[in-house]
Amino acid sequence: MLLGAAGVGKSRLAAEAGTRLRRAGRGVRDCYATVAARNVPFGALAGLVPADLRGGNPLREAVELVPPGLVLTVDDAHLLDQASIALLQHLARHRDTTLLLTARTMPWDDDELVRVEIGNLTRQESDELVGDRGDRARLWARSRGNPLYLTELIRAGTLSPKLTEVINANLGALDSGQRHALELLAYGEPLDLDVFARLTTDDVVNELETRGLIAVHGANVRLSHPMYGELLRETCPTRRARAHRRALAEALPDDVVRSVIWRLDSDSLVSVDELARAAAQAWEVRDSALTERLCRAAVDRGGAVQVGPVLGSALLYGRAADEADEVLAEIMTSATDAVDLAQLGACRAFNLFFGLGDREGADEVLDAVEHPDLPDELRWRMRIMRLLWDGQCERVDVTRAHLAGYFALPDMPPWATVAGEYVHVLCDLQGGRYASGVDRLEALPPGGFDDGYIRMRALCLLNSGRIADAFAYATEVRAELEEDPRNLYAEVAVISVLSRCAQLRGDAASALELAMSATNFPGHRPIISDLIALCELVRSAALLGRADLAAEALHLAETARRPAWPISGLQVDLARPWALAAAGMIEEAGAAALATSKVAQSYDALGIEAAALHDAARFGVDTSVRLGELAADLGDPLTLAFAAHALGRARSDVAVLDDAVARFDSLGVVLHAAEALAERVRLCGNGAAEHRLITLLDGFSGVELCTLRRRPARRLTPRQLEVARLAYAGMTSREIAGQLNTSKRTVENHLYAVYTALGINGRAELGAALAT
Repeated sequence: MLLGAAGVGKSRLAAEAGTRLRRAGRGVRDCYATVAARNVPFGALAGLVPADLRGGNPLREAVELVPPGLVLTVDDAHLLDQASIALLQHLARHRDTTLLLTARTMPWDDDELVRVEIGNLTRQESDELVGDRGDRARLWARSRGNPLYLTELIRAGTLSPKLTEVINANLGALDSGQRHALELLAYGEPLDLDVFARLTTDDVVNELETRGLIAVHGANVRLSHPMYGELLRETCPTRRARAHRRALAEALPDDVVRSVIWRLDSDSLVSVDELARAAAQAWEVRDSALTERLCRAAVDRGGAVQVGPVLGSALLYGRAADEADEVLAEIMTSATDAVDLAQLGACRAFNLFFGLGDREGADEVLDAVEHPDLPDELRWRMRIMRLLWDGQCERVDVTRAHLAGYFALPDMPPWATVAGEYVHVLCDLQGGRYASGVDRLEALPPGGFDDGYIRMRALCLLNSGRIADAFAYATEVRAELEEDPRNLYAEVAVISVLSRCAQLRGDAASALELAMSATNFPGHRPIISDLIALCELVRSAALLGRADLAAEALHLAETARRPAWPISGLQVDLARPWALAAAGMIEEAGAAALATSKVAQSYDALGIEAAALHDAARFGVDTSVRLGELAADLGDPLTLAFAAHALGRARSDVAVLDDAVARFDSLGVVLHAAEALAERVRLCGNGAAEHRLITLLDGFSGVELCTLRRRPARRLTPRQLEVARLAYAGMTSREIAGQLNTSKRTVENHLYAVYTALGINGRAELGAALAT
């Protein structure tokens, strides 16, 4: 018995099993239960048993008509009539008949039936099936892993006729009360169970839950599948839909956002005050699309000044900074109250700086609206804005000095203290004091964990060398964001961190895929928070050997950076050497990395300087002295490993390189470990080091990195060529050893010699190398 919901693949699996049984010589007969034949005795088995059995014992007659030893497949067995069930049970027990049944629910209890649950795809399986054919998060949210739903959504993108048919089959026959209840949920889910019961009846709720059409989670109830809601909304007449929304709004007047939306959608009256409250709540959860909709409805009703700051923030968040400036500038001309004007001006100044990169314009707007009689909260907000700007424009030590003056101010509200700590963490990030940054974030009071917290914590963990912790944290946050994908800033940051983690593990293919998903903002101008993602795209493309894509991503990052963001712009400078290296310009890449380190040093951005110096060392520049100084100053494990790597290369010191390899290994930075190991083997190879390097390189995915390449040393021996060709054919080292009557270790030594001789990184490059 294959059990599962419609669309999970029961029938397909049973059909494949039947085909294989036929090939094995078994007699197989296929039967189909249907709604139409449900009340007809033996209706599902019409191909085996005639409908006109006239004897006094129809079951006995039917048994005699079925040859023994058959395999009977019955699709949709939950629709079987009682006579067919009795016949199948008798055949299985007394006539050596094998049953292969599919059903959504068990048609009868029988210990002899082997039950196999066929479930939906997992999220990972769903993503693998989708590939690059659509928005994986959105397709998962709509299909919830149902293979048929997912396949149809990929093909059609909408409710196709086949998909509509399947969903209707899942919903089954509905009376007017049941349909009314399901439609209410389609427009209002999730609903409080008591509220839902008041809008319908307890009997209807119980029946729908028994049929599996609704799911109760604690005190809330929702449809058991999101596609049910799509179809119910699609097929609900307009007047009935409006009535449902009005009923929901009346039942939940305290649910401000949803009540306002239901009233808007039902053409009911909504005041500007109500729209403004709803927009503010929508903005609190960073639902920029809903916030913009509510604000524009308020503007249409004369509430532009009231909702202007929230509308401007939502537009900036949606990467529409130009439109935000135009809208806010226009609204400011109609503001007559000084506080309203200051709130609008603060929002416009924030957008000018972080959206358009115009520090001068931002200062002018803020200077024009700031005055001593403003409410304290607004004045504190303006102070923190200027501190944030300093954090992007000034030397790190200068910003820290400004922070000291800020924290010396009296009567600081708690939220302003948290905001100041965020600026401290920004300085820690730029200055390479990553452990301090993590400590500051962990000391923040509960409730302060917004998108800024998420971004900075993930980056502090990553840059401090806590790669596993950074990966785990970013993965956890990303899973939460996929359930509620409105926090775009945080999502871009954590995906960027995951891309860097994949790079450091040598998984270039995954790194590029992640970076591509974080930079998917067609038609929009990138804003400051997008710079990191674009730079990860440059690095991951270079790591994969995609020089064209690396150059394209670098151009987009250069276009996105602004003079007002010199420190964030250093991320672009850090990425540039990799675009050059991917194009084969190694010397130029080293010079570019060295130049970036000097600019970073001029801003006291020691963390960025250390990363740039290490990149320069990887391209052959001796940066060991300055990196040693930074390692002694900063003391974090990753910078210490950088310094050991640079020193080992500069001195050609095997022992120091071994130390660098061990340090990188302990941090999980496999890519740098392989680079240091490759240099160590070049200087003084031994069996253990060579074996370790081969193992690392073979574990990489798509890495085409110049820092791992070795110059061809000699032509291949006949034995090496034989091993290389077998490896290229897909054989494992153990299989090659068996075929050549040698040991696996000997094969791996041969492979390392091949890689060294051909100047390649692993098996993936054997085809092209052997062809030349």
